[in-house]
Amino acid sequence: MYPDFVDAMIPIAVTPQFSDYAIAFNHISAKAIKQDANWQRGEVPKEGLGLAREIGMITYRSAPLFQERFNRKKTNDEYDVQSYLDYQANKIIDRFDANSYLTLLDAMNGHDVARGRGGYEAALEQLEVPVVALGFHHDLLYPPQEIKSFVDDVNLLGGSANYYEVETIFGHDGFLVEFDKWGHVIGTALKKLTFKINK
Repeated sequence: MYPDFVDAMIPIAVTPQFSDYAIAFNHISAKAIKQDANWQRGEVPKEGLGLAREIGMITYRSAPLFQERFNRKKTNDEYDVQSYLDYQANKIIDRFDANSYLTLLDAMNGHDVARGRGGYEAALEQLEVPVVALGFHHDLLYPPQEIKSFVDDVNLLGGSANYYEVETIFGHDGFLVEFDKWGHVIGTALKKLTFKINK
């Protein structure tokens, strides 16, 4: 939004646009909340919010992680992965507002660097600072190949961009739980910068 305001851009686990596939997951999550009878009465939609959280957990994590962690194990005739998702659902009910959750889903859906900038290429042409972008293996919401394409497009349009892909089975949550795998990339990028001092 303010290309002259920053000295560098370091997008981490984010694509230039939120995909239709990701919007589809958010649509189901929002529907779960809005169809809860409690939400329609202005009360806490425990079932709907919990279900939205379970859907979210599936999109933030990856199939390899679920397989490694649960491996079809059962406890008391219930798969451990089911218990895990139910635990996450129950945990969010007391600590998060359903309307805030809906607002966040809507904000994610609306993410598009092309909006209001004359299109995708015009937006990238405005970049006058170095870009260091990070993608994470198995990221369902922000696929690393789309981040790599963004970096290639920036360079093709005369910009300066580098791409780093982080090996992880955590999917999108890899940027939250495995800082040791990618923090050094940020540190190196920042050391290369000569910051402007605004007076």
